[in-house]
Amino acid sequence: MTRYLARRLVEAVPLLLLISLTVFTVLQLLPAGPLSIYERDPSMSDEDLARLRQYYGLDDPIPVRYLKWLTTVLRGDLGYSLVTHQPVARMIAERLPNTLYLMSTALLAALLIAIPIGMVSALRQYSKTDHAATLFSFIGYAVPPFWSGLLAIIIFAVKFREWGLPALPASGMRTLGSGGGALDLLAHLVLPVGVLAMFNAAHYTRYVRASLLDVLNQDYIRTARSKGLAERLVISIHALKNAALPVVTIITLDLPMLFSGALVTESIFAWPGMGRLFLESAFRFDYAVLMGIVTLTALLVILSMLLADVIYAWLDPRIRYT
Repeated sequence: MTRYLARRLVEAVPLLLLISLTVFTVLQLLPAGPLSIYERDPSMSDEDLARLRQYYGLDDPIPVRYLKWLTTVLRGDLGYSLVTHQPVARMIAERLPNTLYLMSTALLAALLIAIPIGMVSALRQYSKTDHAATLFSFIGYAVPPFWSGLLAIIIFAVKFREWGLPALPASGMRTLGSGGGALDLLAHLVLPVGVLAMFNAAHYTRYVRASLLDVLNQDYIRTARSKGLAERLVISIHALKNAALPVVTIITLDLPMLFSGALVTESIFAWPGMGRLFLESAFRFDYAVLMGIVTLTALLVILSMLLADVIYAWLDPRIRYT
């Protein structure tokens, strides 16, 4: 296993280089550039723009600019924002805890909803409970987060206040003018976590149900039942562990979201996280920040796939990596 993981990490290096080069080239070829905000400023002359282009090295060929960026990244420096002039690493470090706070809570809530519903749906196939779970999955996955987020704000933040009921905060992480205590943070967390958890739970429920149904039809499950083993033990010891493999794949692919954030949901609820930072940087053509976020996300995707391989071997002893 150690040699396999070491080989995968070595193979990940050219993949990361290819991803970063592709994204860097695409950003550089966009019609608008990082100086477009200055180009609309009437006080900026052509000479000023030329000096800025020279200062930021925008006149250099794309390969030269990429090598300069790669050199700084290999030194552990993600560069400076072309808009705020702050270190990109500092900007990411300021937003990352907020995203982890939101996304980890949403993922945990989604799993607490999806796993029990998926199990009950599989164990009671074609029952009313199964049909209700299927309807929940279809509706939850069909409704996009931007629509359910706006609907949640209208009902629980606006209408609740009009009806004299306790209203939930509609945006941000803290109430302005308050100390930002634990209860205030939890109140701001309810709506975005609810939206993300329901969307992801609808997704995971279908995988849990389908995977468990497939395992329940296997010969070793029928053998365990024929030996008189209690149904609870058949499900918990034999079925769940083997049914977890496809679900693990889906969850590990979603793990980078814990760090990269939910772009739409964070924007709707004005959550100061990585997703909103990415969107703001895209609107401002802040290439340095975009490259930092994309590079971090690509690295996390590769590491999450390695984590999936390790979990596979732990769940199924038949899986061996050589």
